[in-house]
Amino acid sequence: MSGIGKPRALRLGVAACVAVAAIVNVDVHVVRAGAETPVHSGKIDVVRRGHDMVKVPRGSFRIGSTAAQLERALDLCAREVGERFEELACQSQFFEDELTPPRPITLFGFLMDRFEVSVGEYRACVAAGGCAIDPLLVAAPEPAPASAIRDALADDLPMVGVTWYEAATYCKRAGKRLPTEAEWEYAARGASGGIWPFGSRLYPTLMNHGQIAPESIAATQTLPLFAVDERDGQRYRAPVGSYPHGKSPFGVEDLAGNVAEWVSDWYAADGYARAESIAPRGPASGVFKVLRGGSYLSPAYRTRSASREGLPPGERAAWLGFRCVRDLPQ
Repeated sequence: MSGIGKPRALRLGVAACVAVAAIVNVDVHVVRAGAETPVHSGKIDVVRRGHDMVKVPRGSFRIGSTAAQLERALDLCAREVGERFEELACQSQFFEDELTPPRPITLFGFLMDRFEVSVGEYRACVAAGGCAIDPLLVAAPEPAPASAIRDALADDLPMVGVTWYEAATYCKRAGKRLPTEAEWEYAARGASGGIWPFGSRLYPTLMNHGQIAPESIAATQTLPLFAVDERDGQRYRAPVGSYPHGKSPFGVEDLAGNVAEWVSDWYAADGYARAESIAPRGPASGVFKVLRGGSYLSPAYRTRSASREGLPPGERAAWLGFRCVRDLPQ
């Protein structure tokens, strides 16, 4: 699958559907494995309301990347894609949509799901009649034995294959909503503005990420291909909460890699330039909805907390999930 285009979602055939139905009853520093891992200091507020939620208090921060951070992102991109694809994949224009606006953004306090919504949680919503079953059909390539389908639908894996509309419906039924793009990034970075949730040093084993496929560099490909990277301990999706040392300053987990996450905003390349400075909600309309965080297929430069992508809201993908937020009383 292309590193610049979007991976295609994997769908199940009729036999697999039957099985699913049965189941439903800066200068970036790289720190290698074995090195000391970062530990966030300070109190983390976790609210238990059926699903763990973390309190993100009111605060201000600089959304996006400064010019210096963009230069570092370009450098990391070049190192990951290699000389063959650097000119194609690492053009500055591909990163300019995350350029920091001149004014900081202030957000009201909110609660955010500590983890991505899991398969078990989504399946419970389907069983209760509140959510569509379709996302449970995006689980494994066809043909696939029932055992492989069960593995892909394990309760503790993050739910994938959801459209933006289905994610929004799940959150609404739970008395929540999708986070705004600004809320998502603030929850990931805090006021200090680290490049990743765990800081500005790259710890490859603190997230479930991907890499540039070695064969695409050696072959006559016109675009780099993304592939899994098992050096982080996982091949595809990891159970939610598998990388606790990679949590954000507020204690939110899995915000880098594993599965990309829908947010509520419409995508606009110049959205930050037009954004309000108090609790921005994004453009009023658009063609694509924003995704954040990268996935198990994303090289490190695309798992940065400021990295932005967009997809049509009706798109499904086996690497795309979501989490929800709830407003705090003001």
